[in-house]
Amino acid sequence: TDADGDGFFEITDECEDSDDCSDLEADIYPDATDVCGDGIDQDCNGVDAECPTPTGDCTVDADCDAGMWCDSSIGDGACVWPKLWQWWAPVVYVDTPSNNSKLGWDFFTNVDYDGDAVAGNNGDHIDDYDKDAWVYYSFVKTDTPAYLGYHFYFPQRWNDALVGGSSYENVTRAVLLTVRFGDDVAEPYGTLEMMQTTTENSI
Repeated sequence: TDADGDGFFEITDECEDSDDCSDLEADIYPDATDVCGDGIDQDCNGVDAECPTPTGDCTVDADCDAGMWCDSSIGDGACVWPKLWQWWAPVVYVDTPSNNSKLGWDFFTNVDYDGDAVAGNNGDHIDDYDKDAWVYYSFVKTDTPAYLGYHFYFPQRWNDALVGGSSYENVTRAVLLTVRFGDDVAEPYGTLEMMQTTTENSI
């Protein structure tokens, strides 16, 4: 049987041509592109592809081969191949309020930055805890497009657009990227096909 329609047969004792290790997922079959480091064995060889070992000392990306990045957190700096969700990660510009009394409101961080597992009081704890910048991401790979989501949580936001301004609590901003893969796409990281952003009331 070929339940997922990828041209490869489910592995069974009765089928001598069976070699599809996951007959319910069309992007998993022998010789499929195996995304390194994602924990999924797309090419049915029994293991997930390992990402290339970081090589060479570097201080800036220009010290590395084309397509590689300089990761300063590794030793004296090492050239690495970015993962798909790192390659497409957006650059984020955040508007901040002109009202000085609202300084420190417009930042994205961990949903549980105060450690009490209660999101409803995060706005009350704005000044009480350190808040590192956090990005939540999602990665879904199909046979042709990959869907990459980047999600930013704000305990509080301030908007000067209305008279007197308006505030928001527990706000999430998000961007969804559709990246196209396939035989007609030569770029190793795919081609950006669509980007969708969201706010409280618009897409």
